[in-house]
Amino acid sequence: MNKPDSKWKRARGKLQHAFAVKQEPLPADGDYTVLDKAARFIVKRRLEVPAIMALQSMTPLNFISSQALVVLEPFLGPFFKQEDYQKIVEILEHRDGIELFIQRIELAGKNDANG
Repeated sequence: MNKPDSKWKRARGKLQHAFAVKQEPLPADGDYTVLDKAARFIVKRRLEVPAIMALQSMTPLNFISSQALVVLEPFLGPFFKQEDYQKIVEILEHRDGIELFIQRIELAGKNDANG
């Protein structure tokens, strides 16, 4: 006769990874020129603080937030090439992508202040 404990353990084992999302790492090629270009765009318009605040608020739900960029494409699209915009969306889908973009904005801001 099956013990209720063993049924629970089997069910728990099956459901443990049911909602896990396999996350690929950011591309190792370091081709983040599109992030640098977007960061310079933000710094040029003196929008560093609002951009960083918006990005940090998006961090807990980074994938959903990156999909919000897809919705905003008609408004933001004219400022970027189509392939550049898609690359930004792809980078921000990753867990580390938002932090990387924030670092690029801060670096662009420092470079703008120095030069």
